[in-house]
Amino acid sequence: MKKKDTTQISKTEALESYFKTGNIHLNKFTLAIYRQAMEQELFNDHETPLRLFAEGLALILAEFENPVYAVDELLKLLADAQLEVPQQAFVVNWLLDYISESEFDVGDLSTFQSILEIHVERLNLQTNGENPAPVMTTDLRKFLKDLIQQELKNLPGMLAGMKPKERLNYLLKLIPYALPRVESVYFREGEG
Repeated sequence: MKKKDTTQISKTEALESYFKTGNIHLNKFTLAIYRQAMEQELFNDHETPLRLFAEGLALILAEFENPVYAVDELLKLLADAQLEVPQQAFVVNWLLDYISESEFDVGDLSTFQSILEIHVERLNLQTNGENPAPVMTTDLRKFLKDLIQQELKNLPGMLAGMKPKERLNYLLKLIPYALPRVESVYFREGEG
């Protein structure tokens, strides 16, 4: 009996550790996740959505410069956990909500937000028994075009916040995309 009590206490401590961090905002979210997971009875183990949320958030923050890669890894994480579609939608929805309603030191996570919105929509369609259309190349191009346009709007502010040397290096990398390469033109005899 004593062993069971110890196991139960460690499970309780593990659960409580998710909403007893130093981040009050995160604590409120994880407590809300726990509550909704219990109400909806989607998970047999109530730690699973909290663990996957925490791991997914850590992945996104670690790979904030590579949003497509990070979301792919997140989806692999959910697949490895052998979650059903409604369970995956639950975790991804909470990650999307947290990213949307939070500020991060790593920078703007609007790219993640856009990519996660696509996956939330697809998961919600699957949850409702609909078969989502495959992501088309034209959709992806439109998404990337919109993303680049948004980042171009942010460019002046980003450049203003850089040190002069960083700004120069960044501008030098952008020059080939803005200015055509100048090639020497030679006059040949008989032309003209």
